[in-house]
Amino acid sequence: MPTSRLSDAAASSAVTTTDPAGSPRLRLPKDRRILRRTDFLAVRQHGRSQGGRFLVLGVQPVAGLEGFQLGLVTTRRCGGAVVRNRIRRRLREIVRLDQARIRPGHRFTLIARYTAGAATTEQLRREWRKLSARLGLVRREDQPGGPGDTGGRQARFAAAPAGNEDPETTPSGTGPSRPPRP
Repeated sequence: MPTSRLSDAAASSAVTTTDPAGSPRLRLPKDRRILRRTDFLAVRQHGRSQGGRFLVLGVQPVAGLEGFQLGLVTTRRCGGAVVRNRIRRRLREIVRLDQARIRPGHRFTLIARYTAGAATTEQLRREWRKLSARLGLVRREDQPGGPGDTGGRQARFAAAPAGNEDPETTPSGTGPSRPPRP
């Protein structure tokens, strides 16, 4: 199977391989994964964590680490082997799709709670984005330099009328719009 690095900066750590049918597929390479117990323990002991309904995210900044490293934990409380593997595949895909937003130099673990097996991929994605933003692991889409950078929050509010207008004339029709923050 031939492998080659993608030139696109957003997928710099993704590897393209060809499957038996000859079509390309992206994957999260092994050097982006935490595999040793000591690394998992270091994230737990020296990092910060946030919990949600389906996931617990632990983050540890690591000096000299290019890119990021991901560790996944799915215990038997999540379900049988098929369910645990499905959860891991979903989480790897969610992180792979968001890897352009992840700040380099971090090692992080995603621990699936027992409710993760019943969650949809979209619920897991929303929770990942919420937890990773709380811990400062990813650049928000409205931050300068982040994906989809179109001027951010202040540019959106600058275009909206300020003050107490008639609800009929505001863009959303729900009431007066807020002025931009100074």
